[in-house]
Amino acid sequence: MKSVVKFMSMALVLVLGLGACNRDKADYTTGGDSDKDNIGYLAIGGLNATVMEDTENINSETRAGSVDINTFTVTIYDAAGAVVKEFLYGNMPAEPIALPGGVYKLTLKSGDMSAAAWEGSLLRARLSTRSLMSLHNKKIKRDMKSVVKFMSMALVLVLGLGACNRDKADYTTGGDSDKDNIGYLAIGGLNATVMEDTENINSETRAGSVDINTFTVTIYDAAGAVVKEFLYGNMPAEPIALPGGVYKLTLKSGDMSAAAWEAPVYSAEEEFVITRLQTTTISNIVCRLANIKVTVAYSADIIESLDANYTTMDVAIDSNSLTYAMSETRAGYFKPVAATNTLNLTLKCRYKGQDKDIVMTNTIPNVKAAQWRKINVVIQHASDGTASIGIVCDTWTYDEEIVFDTAAYLMEEVLVDDTDMPVINWEGHDMSEEFELTDEMFDADGNFLKSINIDITSKSPIASLVVKVSSDNSDFTDAYKSAIALEQDLCNVTSSMIWQMFGYPTDAKGKTSTRIQLGKQAGTMKSYEGTHTYEITATDENGRSTTQKLSIAYGQIIEPRIVWVGYDIDQRQTITDDMTCMIRVTAPLAIKDFTIKIISDTLTPAELEGVGLAAEFSLVTSTEYAASLTGLGFPVGDEVYGKTLISEDDLNITGFLAILGGFPGDHDFEMTVTDMEGNVTTKTVMLHANEQL
Repeated sequence: MKSVVKFMSMALVLVLGLGACNRDKADYTTGGDSDKDNIGYLAIGGLNATVMEDTENINSETRAGSVDINTFTVTIYDAAGAVVKEFLYGNMPAEPIALPGGVYKLTLKSGDMSAAAWEGSLLRARLSTRSLMSLHNKKIKRDMKSVVKFMSMALVLVLGLGACNRDKADYTTGGDSDKDNIGYLAIGGLNATVMEDTENINSETRAGSVDINTFTVTIYDAAGAVVKEFLYGNMPAEPIALPGGVYKLTLKSGDMSAAAWEAPVYSAEEEFVITRLQTTTISNIVCRLANIKVTVAYSADIIESLDANYTTMDVAIDSNSLTYAMSETRAGYFKPVAATNTLNLTLKCRYKGQDKDIVMTNTIPNVKAAQWRKINVVIQHASDGTASIGIVCDTWTYDEEIVFDTAAYLMEEVLVDDTDMPVINWEGHDMSEEFELTDEMFDADGNFLKSINIDITSKSPIASLVVKVSSDNSDFTDAYKSAIALEQDLCNVTSSMIWQMFGYPTDAKGKTSTRIQLGKQAGTMKSYEGTHTYEITATDENGRSTTQKLSIAYGQIIEPRIVWVGYDIDQRQTITDDMTCMIRVTAPLAIKDFTIKIISDTLTPAELEGVGLAAEFSLVTSTEYAASLTGLGFPVGDEVYGKTLISEDDLNITGFLAILGGFPGDHDFEMTVTDMEGNVTTKTVMLHANEQL
């Protein structure tokens, strides 16, 4: 409630005008025996006046190079237009001003207006006390619950408008000296991800991939000077104290070579503002390829036709080049020299059995950082049996014609299989499964402690990114569409700031990767019980389209689920040589305990002891069997407790089937999962082993 009161007092400004509809007829007295009782008070000591200067908002504190609002004149007029009070804004009285009941007008003005003058704009603000006075007498009939739910959302949209002129902003909030102008940057919980070849990996190090812990984090001030620098793996847990101002944080894997083999560089940057005594938090940052990746390959039939000893491909950006031999399988990485770059290609080749070299040149324009350009040399048959060496790209030229039964073309690879489709992914989650919001995911102040980051990647630039929102709770959709549309192409929005406040990207058009942060809407979803569905459709410039739906529920109990992947768990299965036993467990409210009871016709407790097991055990608490369970493919301890997902790779007891095969009869594994809220699900894996002949 404390947070609601804070937001309500600020959002009330948006509602004040509702009470002025019939103000000229209002009776401003509340009883009394004489005019001396008809006295009220106008409190303006805390008046926060702003100036829309050239359409850019500045706050009421004076700053160099801008208007000095303290020199503005405040005038209060009565209903007859007579001046009642007049003073400078800088001399604003702290105590309430006593005034007879009635209608008044307050004006704030920078000076007198000339008929025409150089640099002589008149800045004026009008504030009427009528709305305020009549508001106290008007009963607002509204569902307070709905107001509280969406007041914080409306406030966010208003607050964002003050950032348009941040480079000129004063980020202090008062204080006697520069030493007071200190704020804090919290990045101890920064979740950094790397878009590696358009496939998202999380910040945990994994074999054969980039080690994000070795990335360098650098913080620059507005002048470009380095303020802090450290490795991502040594990220300070405590907030970093910084003077108020505009900063930029960069995350980079290393220095970039002009052209080098297998030398990708990943980087990201995020601008942020530090305000006095306030903490700015950066929670997520995505590193993308900073250089240009180029590979060259040859089709099998052209390898048969060309002499590998005399065939090379030179690829260059400006004077920086790499030479690809026909057998080269490595990727070359080039440093961009501009926002858009030109790849200069030179193919030198010789057909087998001939002694004349052929040289072809081409340019590929509009090449950008983070792109992977695949160059593929292929042979295409000509209809008349003779052909010239040419190219698919219109800009190619050829040097000569030869008589040959095929035509050689050099082109950029255009894949037509499903791997070219845009990808919509929530790292670590199956989007086809409903996600449950729980109270444990929010702190005491209602802040969402998790993340719901939907990554969209595409090999071709994104042309359209449509989000369609629906819910089984009409109150949610009614409230949602009062703020933004229920269906929108994010590549075609008019008020980008509003959509960004909801976690939607507005710069996806023309990019090959972007992210939707639905975690920013978690508080709103939690305000309305039900299942809220987000349908996301990404379409690239070639017309290839992918659609994914994500359902997020709150206030509905979702029991744990146990699935035998590839088999019907409710039917007894006969053990075969190629059978697998991989179990997938989901528990949206997190696993508290996972017990297994082995019921067998022929596998006795003594024989179970021989493999280090009992007939009944817990994967969470039966630590005495941990070594044996791990060896048989069971997860144990912290691999189970508190998890919302145990994948089929983590619970793979296929190896156990070989043991059971030596004991003819029925063998049942009764599995019981209990979640943190006490919900229980039991499923039995039922097996039968035939008599061995």
